Amino acid sequence: MDTTRRIQSLRAEGLRRLNRGEFERAEKVFKKLVRIDSSPISRNNLAMSRFQQGDPAGALRILKSNLEAGAPNPFAHALAAQALAVLGQGKDAEEHLNRAVSDFEIGVRIMMSEGLPIAEPWCEYTVLIERAAGDLGHHHLVLDLYHKWKEYHVNPENQFLAGVASFNLGQFSKAVFFWKGSVQPGWEFVSLYAIVAEAAELGIVKRFPVEYRVPDMRAIRGYEINDLGELAQKGWFRMLALGIVFGDVDAGEERQFADKIKSVIRYGGDWGQDLARGILLADGVGKELKMAAAEVLINLGIYEEGEPIKAILNGKKVRLVIQTPRIIEGRDEALEELVGKARSLRDAGKIDEAIEELQPLIAEAICYPPAMLTLANLLRMKDRLDEAEDLLTMLVDITPDQPVVLLNLAGLYLQRGDIDRVKQCVEQLECYELTDEINDMSRLIKKQID
Repeated sequence: MDTTRRIQSLRAEGLRRLNRGEFERAEKVFKKLVRIDSSPISRNNLAMSRFQQGDPAGALRILKSNLEAGAPNPFAHALAAQALAVLGQGKDAEEHLNRAVSDFEIGVRIMMSEGLPIAEPWCEYTVLIERAAGDLGHHHLVLDLYHKWKEYHVNPENQFLAGVASFNLGQFSKAVFFWKGSVQPGWEFVSLYAIVAEAAELGIVKRFPVEYRVPDMRAIRGYEINDLGELAQKGWFRMLALGIVFGDVDAGEERQFADKIKSVIRYGGDWGQDLARGILLADGVGKELKMAAAEVLINLGIYEEGEPIKAILNGKKVRLVIQTPRIIEGRDEALEELVGKARSLRDAGKIDEAIEELQPLIAEAICYPPAMLTLANLLRMKDRLDEAEDLLTMLVDITPDQPVVLLNLAGLYLQRGDIDRVKQCVEQLECYELTDEINDMSRLIKKQID
């Protein structure tokens, strides 16, 4: 293989590794390349591979000859600005950012004066320059450069970075516009960013700084619980975690995502507590997420158990009270007598009076499963389905070996017309050994949804 083809092969391999996030392997390839190709491009890429491994000083050493050369090199100066910003050398970083902007425009003028199209690699430099401006906190400059150089954009990251700048400036609707506009294959994550910006616009999420970096999706998929304290402080992680929570929540999955939001709040520090308060006071957020937020605030010592917590639910101001119920296991004769009285009132058609007999147990945080199941079905008879659902879902958690609870929950969802959730309950019932009576009732429900 001749030298030219060898250079092209190594450059292609190094860039492929770099784009995949394989920075150590990319560095090895670019080191080989620099030995046979002394061009500024090869040295720029080697420096980038060092910088991406968390070595800004090493990147600057590699860039030294490029920075001292007189030829326009916006890549080198933009990367130097980022490296110097990490090292806390703000003044020098500003000088290199200005030089990067100037060099880019000089290159454009030269190509235009010679009647040449603006080379695509040169256009790619706009991403690095805008990224450097963002790293230095120049959010307005990022937007200015985005609009000024829009005709040269060849990478969706330009629009992504404009969204980051808008979010960091508190311009949430503009951030939504940029992020929704940059969704394309490989960039689906920006839809999660847009969801969070919409939540921020509604006041559910308080603004936090977001990095000018494409997030590492592997980290959100593979994080361990021990990593959350550190990860929850990173803007990109908050974006992905909150986007997943708010984006995927529907009536049938809210309880599942309540557990996720608890982790984000618990490990988010002051910002996590602000998020919890935002969830409590936001209209349009379901009760499960609100209860989850309130529960974490109690666990963190912000509120006492049993203390009323201000919230907005279904457009109304309410006070949520979280109490750990005292679960009565086994048979309790006094409570059985109370349940029997309620059932007698029910059989006599006195549903309201039957409910009144059992409701004091909730106020006293006493959970006697037979009483709660009876009360839930009484509430269903009065179409108070949300209250009944709260009791039945609680019973599912504390009496997982009782298929009768799932059967009643399926009946509630059928009553509400929520066929998907009826099917979920019926599928779960198939995992149990059912009595003939429950089996017959389960089959009856199936027939009604088929």
